[in-house]
Amino acid sequence: MTKTYVKDYTNTFEIKGETIEVTAPARFDSKTNKIIDDMELDNRAIKWHKINIEKSSMLLVQMILKLYARNGT
Repeated sequence: MTKTYVKDYTNTFEIKGETIEVTAPARFDSKTNKIIDDMELDNRAIKWHKINIEKSSMLLVQMILKLYARNGT
């Protein structure tokens, strides 16, 4: 059985022309220090990223509503 360890890993993706950087836990081979597949960690990272996008979107909407309220529009 291969010994592994988990540490934060930053990956960069290009989606629709926009560069997105995601840092999340990833599994590494202890002997080679190379990243190895771990669907559970990958799924957690995707879920975490989606939640953060939703939170950011909600904050943006709240800021826009406050601006409208302040300007009386």
